[in-house]
Amino acid sequence: MELTLQSAGARNIFVTGYDTQNNDPYFRRICELERGKRHTFYFGMPISPKQLKVQIFDQDNRLFLQARTFQLGEPRIVPLKTSTVAMNQQDADFLKFAECMAVDMPTLQPGKDYVLDGRFKIQLFEDLDTSTPARIHSQHDYIQVSKVDFLKMTIPRRIVILLHEYAHNFINEDKENESEADLHALSIYLSSGYPFMEAIYAFTKIFHDNDQSVERLQWMREFMEKHQLYTDK
Repeated sequence: MELTLQSAGARNIFVTGYDTQNNDPYFRRICELERGKRHTFYFGMPISPKQLKVQIFDQDNRLFLQARTFQLGEPRIVPLKTSTVAMNQQDADFLKFAECMAVDMPTLQPGKDYVLDGRFKIQLFEDLDTSTPARIHSQHDYIQVSKVDFLKMTIPRRIVILLHEYAHNFINEDKENESEADLHALSIYLSSGYPFMEAIYAFTKIFHDNDQSVERLQWMREFMEKHQLYTDK
């Protein structure tokens, strides 16, 4: 989907899209508008609800279109933009599993294990009581997820976090390497057409404010530029 926005002055416009049945968000994005310039913003949606509602408002004064601080063009449905990085069958299978878990999260029951074909297992907790919303066991390959934390995220953010945990044990050469897991997760996520901005929002929310976190973000950007993975730039 593409949205065209324009303003007479520099503005920050907040755009959110969610499922009308359960209010589960598919994207949340701050769109920066330059004075007098017409901007087109792309929102990649490989999966979508039956009916999507989009809300757009001026973040500076929390007013909607009636405030006349910005102008909205007609929304356009456009072909999905995907990257060229290929994934194997195991990656594709886990991605489908992650998508189902992310979409169904509001109705899933904490305290249960969710398993796909005996290969992938996600243990759902109400809250992990840690600084991370998800983690994977270093030896037994099951992922633990905090429902409380996941429900605060958009659906694409849930998916990229699950892909990050999956990458640690199923793709990484070094299971403990966070940056390697970041890049593998991004490769799968972007090859499916999910929005880069949602991934960055997900990772920056989790990263601690230190030099290692800055380096991880820099490696992500360099990796994406090298492989031309930007889909919503």
